[in-house]
Amino acid sequence: MYAHRAVQLGRRNREVDVFVIEALFTTVTNVDFDPERLGQLLDRAAAVRDKAKSMYEAASADDLLGWALKTGELNLKVMELLDAANTGTYGHPEPTQVRITPVKGKAIVVSGHDLKDLEELLKQTEGRGINVYTHGEMLPCLGYPGLKKYKHLVGNYGGAWQEQKKEFDAYSAIQIAVALAGAFDCGVNDLPLSMIISWYEQKAVAILLTLLHLGVKNIRLGPSLPAFITPSVLGVLAEKFNIMPISTPEEDLKAILG
Repeated sequence: MYAHRAVQLGRRNREVDVFVIEALFTTVTNVDFDPERLGQLLDRAAAVRDKAKSMYEAASADDLLGWALKTGELNLKVMELLDAANTGTYGHPEPTQVRITPVKGKAIVVSGHDLKDLEELLKQTEGRGINVYTHGEMLPCLGYPGLKKYKHLVGNYGGAWQEQKKEFDAYSAIQIAVALAGAFDCGVNDLPLSMIISWYEQKAVAILLTLLHLGVKNIRLGPSLPAFITPSVLGVLAEKFNIMPISTPEEDLKAILG
């Protein structure tokens, strides 16, 4: 697979190509059952795989970075569309006090991401003596005027906001940063902002790529680096964007606050 992708990026190695054919002939055609020779082939296979992987990573770093940044650009457009759809339908979210204690009676808990599903449920349960609670990433729904108008949308099931560890405010944070940069006639990286992305779900990947597309630098990643950030990938990100892993809270705060 590495060799195939490397060829697509204009890199080829004869040793790797020849070994693939030899290995296929030995294993697929069942012509050699010599355990010693098969063991030697497996040892060679590991070395050839590593060579092909290095060849692919060397050829692909800049090319794949370009595609990754394009993905970040598309993600920003998707977030813009989703934000426009939600606010155009349900109004702009406003500060709202949210109940987190239960109300006596029958109830339905709604989790997930779909505001339209929640609205349909609220319509179908209105006046039936059934209370509806949001959960997890549905918590922001309680701030939309078009949803909180339903009196039986009584609160959120779950812990406090700071215990959710969710990134659904990422689009707003990006827009605020861009707006501040425009207001002060400077770049986003000139603002006294620090960003730390925690890898709890796939959405954080899309958010990171959008930030990189916008040219945001000095981002810290933690608590550990995701598997796809290999040493070579980290080298490219560090060189171009000064991305770094988190250290300890004390050391990070000292570096951020100067």
